[in-house]
Amino acid sequence: MEKQTVLFGGTIRCAGSPDRVVDAIAVQGDRIVQIGDGAELKSLFPRAHHVSLEGRYLVPGFIDSHCHVELYAHKIQNVNLMGTQSLQEALERIRARVLATPAGKLVIGRGWNKNDWPTHSFPTRLDLDSVSVDHPIVMFSKDGHAAWANSRALLQAGVTRTTADPEGGKIQKDNAGEPSGILFESAEGLLDPIRETPDQKTLQQWLYQAMVALSQDGITAVRTPDGVAAFRAYQCLLQQDRLPVRIGFYYPDGYVDSLARTGVRAPFGNDRLAVCGLKAFIDGALGSQTAEMFDCYENAPDNLGISTMSDSEVLDLFTKATEAGLPVAIHAIGDKANHRVLDVAERVRKSLPNIPWPRHSIEHAQLLTREDIARMAEVGLIASMQPLHVSGDWKMADRHWGQRSKGAYAFRSLLNVRARLAFGSDCPVEEASPMLGMRAAVTRTDLDCQPEGGWYPEEKLTPMEALAAYTLQGSYAMGFESQIGSLAEGKKADLVVLDCDLLASDPFEWSSERVVLTMMNGQITHHRGDLKLE
Repeated sequence: MEKQTVLFGGTIRCAGSPDRVVDAIAVQGDRIVQIGDGAELKSLFPRAHHVSLEGRYLVPGFIDSHCHVELYAHKIQNVNLMGTQSLQEALERIRARVLATPAGKLVIGRGWNKNDWPTHSFPTRLDLDSVSVDHPIVMFSKDGHAAWANSRALLQAGVTRTTADPEGGKIQKDNAGEPSGILFESAEGLLDPIRETPDQKTLQQWLYQAMVALSQDGITAVRTPDGVAAFRAYQCLLQQDRLPVRIGFYYPDGYVDSLARTGVRAPFGNDRLAVCGLKAFIDGALGSQTAEMFDCYENAPDNLGISTMSDSEVLDLFTKATEAGLPVAIHAIGDKANHRVLDVAERVRKSLPNIPWPRHSIEHAQLLTREDIARMAEVGLIASMQPLHVSGDWKMADRHWGQRSKGAYAFRSLLNVRARLAFGSDCPVEEASPMLGMRAAVTRTDLDCQPEGGWYPEEKLTPMEALAAYTLQGSYAMGFESQIGSLAEGKKADLVVLDCDLLASDPFEWSSERVVLTMMNGQITHHRGDLKLE
């Protein structure tokens, strides 16, 4: 007999009909079997485990449509520079790890953001040299689009004054023509030879720990573009029944030919681990001022950002992927980068009218012209966006994009043209918390409640719209909307219990701490102690 659970005595808003409110849900095995009245369900399932919600609120499990689980796993293990408010604070955190690390061994981390530091200037290799010249040190920026290395790391990687910029990347040089220590975009790859790779057993444990942490935020499924070693690790964890989060896996775009030859069409696998498509990058990021722009960055008359793929490369990728039935999730942040993706996608769709259109998405879609906002729906691309970037980026966007920011993070405008909007976190670039993400989408403010009234408040969403972007629309992007993403009889039992009503509570009080219980596939993956399970 499969395990049965009845959760009752709460507020449950049903799929597709938020006005229909019931107070109980019955789970058998891995599925929702009935939704309705608590007294009735307890009577129908007398042998079930009965859990009183005591007035709490039950919603579908959150789906993070853009999460880097492998990077998050590494971040947990390495130096964390998130939230540092100065270069000196960052150096002190690095120094603490250096003191605990044998000489000669790599010290690695991520999370620095020069835009949060008083001078807004990029750090240098000399800054890291002041911490240690006996350890190679590599620190990736918060957005992941710039690496900061010390002299020893550059030397061991063979990066010198004569090293040429790789295609789609740039080695920053100082006034003397020497590498400054900052490597942008594909130039980060020059440091790969000195990076250490965990063995499979270690990687499995790291990924499991990261997914457990995601469960604590109420996350039950993710779309994640990880490496091949991580995919092997996920398969092993699935065999061990140790996947607390559903994985929608995106291979690097270089695998398009090999995947097409195998005949794989997405989603390929099962509802717990599936190949959902390919991940590509067409430009950089706002934080590193490498996002590709039509016009130069404010106060930087020579900077139009960096293009990491040519139009012909994007066309080749979209054509092959569409013919193979493989969705492309393509990173595009600058207005020109997004425009180029839309142009290519429109061209490919017209050239292949008899082939089903895969669920291609633009990842981030941070800055769009008004014309391109309308085209998102017309071309049929999913806008996979991260509302917490509003909280973290609004000051930086005003500084570097100026008045163009009116088209930035245009949630309301995209919904108004009936584009599909799927939300994620970009974790570990931002915190994984969907509660904080929904807060950002609804208020358009940072965690200090600034700017007052919200940044471009006309782009705010309602709580139910934000919830849909974190649930049903995320399941659509994965290709599993018939299985997850809403509360309905016959669907998988992925759900979250909150101690606040998203329709009635103050969004400024939303946080990860409001997540009381997370259930994925009928199994409890997170439980806050104040909810009694027995």
